[in-house]
Amino acid sequence: MCVHELTGHQNRVRALVCRATEPQLLSASEDCTVRVWDLAQGTAQSVCTRHTDAVVGLSIRWIEAASAADELEQLVSLSADGVRIWNMPGMELVEEIDGTSSTLSAVAVSEDGHIVTSDLDGNIHWWDAVRHNWHTRVVASFDADARTPSSMAPIPPIVLSAVFDRSATRLLTGCSDHSIRMWRAKD
Repeated sequence: MCVHELTGHQNRVRALVCRATEPQLLSASEDCTVRVWDLAQGTAQSVCTRHTDAVVGLSIRWIEAASAADELEQLVSLSADGVRIWNMPGMELVEEIDGTSSTLSAVAVSEDGHIVTSDLDGNIHWWDAVRHNWHTRVVASFDADARTPSSMAPIPPIVLSAVFDRSATRLLTGCSDHSIRMWRAKD
C-alpha cells in the first residue's frame, strides 16, 4: 500500500538516504537538486541547489563526539561538478570539492571521513582531506569472455553503488557485472 508519493523533482531520482535520527529522507536527482523530505508529513522541507549537474549519489556520515550535544551528521552529495559536504539537519554547506570525472556513478563516506567516488570508466577515486587532492585507481578487471558484439572489446565492470562497513576498514562496491567486491581501505 502506497502511503505517500513524494513529488517535486523535475527529473529522475538517482539516490536516496534516510536520516538516522529523524523521519527524513534525502533524495538526489538529475534536476541538479538534493531534497529533504519529512516522511511523517510526506512533504518537502528544503531544496538544495548548489550543484550544476545531475546529482547521482548520496551518503551520510555520523560524527560521534564525547557528548551527544556535540555529535554531528553530515551528508555528502555527488555530481559531475564535484562533491558537496553538508551539515545536517539545516543543510549548511561545509565544503565543495571539485569533481574527478564527468561520469561519476556512486559515492561513499566512512565514519572516519574517507570519501570515495566511482565512475563509469571503472575507476575509484578517494579524497585525501589532508593534501586536498584526489587519488585514482583503475579497478575494472577485464573479462576476456565479456565482449561487445560490435567491437569485440572487453567490457569493464562499472561500479554502480558503494558503501563503507561500520568499521571503515572495508569498502563494498556493487558492479554492473553482477558482483559485489570488497576492498580493504588503507591510509
